[in-house]
Amino acid sequence: MYKFRTMRVGADDRAQRDLVARELAGENTLVNGTCKISGDPRVTRVGELLRRTSLDELPQLVNVLRGDMALVGPRPCLVWEAEMFPPACAPRFTVRPGLTGLWQVSGRSTIGTAEMLALDVVYVRARGLRTDVRILIRTVPSMLTRDGAR
Repeated sequence: MYKFRTMRVGADDRAQRDLVARELAGENTLVNGTCKISGDPRVTRVGELLRRTSLDELPQLVNVLRGDMALVGPRPCLVWEAEMFPPACAPRFTVRPGLTGLWQVSGRSTIGTAEMLALDVVYVRARGLRTDVRILIRTVPSMLTRDGAR
């Protein structure tokens, strides 16, 4: 999938893996309004700007045009993340990943992994044209206000 690189090549991701594991174990990892690693040393300066403005998602439009992604759907994940997800989250893998989704318009980085996965399953069960249009409409203000962008 196409995406702007916002992190350093070869950066150590152990802290991220630990964070996801803690969240899936039910731990509340919210710190200063975010579930992301504060001051993540893997993210470049340009990467910070791209993420804060959601411009890092722009190349994913190519993925949508190629048919690898949908406009709306669960967020794409890394293989190691998928291996950690509980079986109850399997429905999220029955649809194409999306450029935006219920998680993104419900709080983005202010929501931990377990809640994100639950929202993905809710989306898969309720998906349809009406649901997708509502999410797309909610995406615009979410991006403009940068709610939860980190």
